[in-house]
Amino acid sequence: MSLELRAIPESGSTQVRQFLRGVFDSPDDALYIAPAQMHWKYWEPHPNWTGSRSYAYIDDAGDIAAHACAWPFGLRTTDAMLFGAHPIDWAAGMKIPGVGALLLRQIRSLRDISCCIGGTEIAQKVIRQTGFKPVATMKSLALPLRPLRQAFTHQRVNWKLPARFVRNTAWKMKAGSPPPDWSASIVEAHEIHVGLLPAPSDGLAVPVRSVALFEYLAKCPTADYQVWLVRHGREHRGYFLLSLVPGQARIADAWVTAPAGVEEWRALYALAIQAAREHRSSAELTTSGTLAVALEGAIACGFRQYTEEQVMMFDPKKQLASIERFHLQMIDNDMSFLHGHRPDYVT
Repeated sequence: MSLELRAIPESGSTQVRQFLRGVFDSPDDALYIAPAQMHWKYWEPHPNWTGSRSYAYIDDAGDIAAHACAWPFGLRTTDAMLFGAHPIDWAAGMKIPGVGALLLRQIRSLRDISCCIGGTEIAQKVIRQTGFKPVATMKSLALPLRPLRQAFTHQRVNWKLPARFVRNTAWKMKAGSPPPDWSASIVEAHEIHVGLLPAPSDGLAVPVRSVALFEYLAKCPTADYQVWLVRHGREHRGYFLLSLVPGQARIADAWVTAPAGVEEWRALYALAIQAAREHRSSAELTTSGTLAVALEGAIACGFRQYTEEQVMMFDPKKQLASIERFHLQMIDNDMSFLHGHRPDYVT
């Protein structure tokens, strides 16, 4: 049987939707395959990608054998700017063994580098077998904001609920407050000037960020993104990006300009807690990252780790060989917007 790799146009959205729904056994109303969400993920113009981001292997019968979305991401080092793809909505049918791994190899060849974060145990095995290497650990942290609201809307209503409410109420009280000379305000994306975006240093690779990327994220139909400008006195010191989904606020991206030690990151996360509390529907705040000093700042504010996943990188030209630390966050894959209509708390 022959296979043809195609970049799927939006006119093929129904076929892609039916294929993904069948592989993942998804309900008809699953948000990740809603027409508006598929348009945004696969075909909405993206500042770091030209054309369709939906790729599939098509068999002789014209059916999809495997599919993946090439989610754009990039890394900056002191020497280069590398653009890559992170496969999301990656799925393979059962008719052709190995077709999922074959598609992964094709996706990784589209750009300088490729990245995979998390995935099922089977997916992790395939990722390793296709040349990806672990370069970092992404840790996910959480903090309860409104334990009572969380208790009434929690996805697990069982005998543990009263104990969870008591624990989360006590936990919430330990959340840090911002220092008196630090503040944050919601702004338009264009108010985040280039000097506030992540900057690389020796041994540290940071993600490529831009106003155009924040404007693209703002078009997401299933999550509400907000850009917050961070100040220390009158000095602009960084930003954070909040993603609002049912029941949760997520710190989807953040950066503090140098000097940026634990105390500076603690101030930023305390401001993010304060900002998230402005949204009465948010009962929980989460964040994910790979930069140790940033994670230490979050933990100092009361966040606790609930999971960790390996960051796997494909770097065929060894352009990241000298990199010891990576700064990756939720918007470098689908973690900032993925949800299923209703709250899915981790605390």
